[in-house]
Amino acid sequence: MVLALAAPSAVFVAGSLAFCQPAHAADVTIENLSYDMGLLKISIPKLDVRGTPLSASALRALLDPATGGDVVSRLVQLQATSASMPSVVLTQDIAGTKQATTFHDVVLADIRAGVIGLMKAAGASGEMNDQVAGKMTFTAAAISAEAVDLPLAARVLTTSVPNPEQVPMGLLYRSFGYSDYVIELPMGAGKVSIARIFGREAKARPGREPLLTTMRSVMDMADKHNAAGAGKRDEPRKAELAMIGQMFRVFENFEYGVMDAEGLKATFKADKNDGLFEIGRMRLSDQAANPGFAISQMRAEAGPAKMSLAEFEMRDFSFRNTIRAAIEMLDKGDVTALMTDYKRLIPKLGTIRLQGLAVEGPETGSPRRTGPPQTFRAALKSFELGVASQLDGIPTALKFGAEELAAPLPTNSREQGVRDLIAMGYKDINLSWLADLAWQKDSRQIDVKALNVSAKDMLSASITAQIGNISAEAFSTDMALAQVAWLSASAQRLTLNVQNFGGFEKILAREAGKANKTPDALRREWGTLAALALPAILGDSDGAKALTAAVSRFVARPGTLDVDLKARLPGGVGLADAVAVIGAPQALFDKIEVTASAK
Repeated sequence: MVLALAAPSAVFVAGSLAFCQPAHAADVTIENLSYDMGLLKISIPKLDVRGTPLSASALRALLDPATGGDVVSRLVQLQATSASMPSVVLTQDIAGTKQATTFHDVVLADIRAGVIGLMKAAGASGEMNDQVAGKMTFTAAAISAEAVDLPLAARVLTTSVPNPEQVPMGLLYRSFGYSDYVIELPMGAGKVSIARIFGREAKARPGREPLLTTMRSVMDMADKHNAAGAGKRDEPRKAELAMIGQMFRVFENFEYGVMDAEGLKATFKADKNDGLFEIGRMRLSDQAANPGFAISQMRAEAGPAKMSLAEFEMRDFSFRNTIRAAIEMLDKGDVTALMTDYKRLIPKLGTIRLQGLAVEGPETGSPRRTGPPQTFRAALKSFELGVASQLDGIPTALKFGAEELAAPLPTNSREQGVRDLIAMGYKDINLSWLADLAWQKDSRQIDVKALNVSAKDMLSASITAQIGNISAEAFSTDMALAQVAWLSASAQRLTLNVQNFGGFEKILAREAGKANKTPDALRREWGTLAALALPAILGDSDGAKALTAAVSRFVARPGTLDVDLKARLPGGVGLADAVAVIGAPQALFDKIEVTASAK
């Protein structure tokens, strides 16, 4: 909360006093400036201005809120070569939480028509007092900002426009930066430090009402609800819903651009285990060309438990359509629409990726185990979940995969599958998988580019497919329409690749031991069984013979199995065709072409 308040404050405090270098420039000193904006108060004990055409009285009049008139037009007149302030104090009191921030040795340079070319401060310090959490303090070292547009900030804070969406965004600041930001948590609970915070290209525009008015109204509404007490609050009234809509408009009328933080470290104190949390770098962007959130080199510790993550990324997500739809519904006081017309609230979805995840901690073993607890370790090389090409909010393309999810098999597991793997000699498991599919609107076809799964030192299986006759209704939120559409689907092609990496031999050895046979003897038995049983089930068509031969060879000497099934007719094999051959699979081979081989 301190970070959220203090970072923009460094920019807006400069907005309280902007000062271009004209002819007849002079130096002016003004003392005891103060501004009361309701939610925010600003105090400037001393201001030294150099290279301004204004006299001390004229400058004070322009900076004095009591002068009246349009604050934007006054700010545009302020110009100077530079201005300096030994200190600038900001105080806030919001819902019982009081905060005071002091900026030290503030210098403004190249001030032209209210736009500050460069702002610097030697540092900042302050404290926040919360009625529940208690007191915490914070400090920062060097602070800077470039191209801060104070007339624009004043327009956003104090003016309104009837149709904000028709007003272009203006550049609020080109950049700002903090270094060595430190927060001491209440009651000695810990400390948070950030080596560097940097932001650039934030934009804003006026809303349907002044931002200060919206903020005051929101605070008043919160106070009324708190005063009513839990469980005694009335249902939200239309005016309150409209106010919530205004809060959404605040987000709609701002673009925070790009924000980066480096060297974040948090330490926490607990009764038993102290905690540590670190992030090497964190990035947040709402720029249309590259929206997203990313972190790198994250590490967390709590006693014996540890976690590390090389990279995490959320890309191409956007909530602007969600905000716009919510505003329209709330402005009308239509609460039910939030539930019944939820498709409009679905945000633009993108891709989540992570790399290099590792976790470890004490293993929870059997109650009968003696000795020190064993350490459990698991790792994931990479993970991806991405959706795209949304149709009425519903994604029509999916990519979901993981690479090398590795973990030890618990020796005390009660799951039969885990116990079987251990019995076959496996001590850990390493899995990878990928699902990659997309609907093509023009061809009304789903291309299954990959359905893959593999287990290290066991086996892998890969499937590709083309499924046709898929209409847009298949992605409808109306389940009846979607069901009818999917029942009309037809399979056009399917390929299967299976590779043995030692898993089949382990299964064979285990089953041979149970049957008191040698693995080679059991392999011959299974191969003979496949060669005799499959023709009886599949029939004697050319396709059935090719499939039988390939499967029998794979069973006899497992290596690689490839199967390619293709519909003979352009319309594919539909659900009705599949149902018709239940109990008589031989008829299916009249509808498909089969290519199969084993190596």
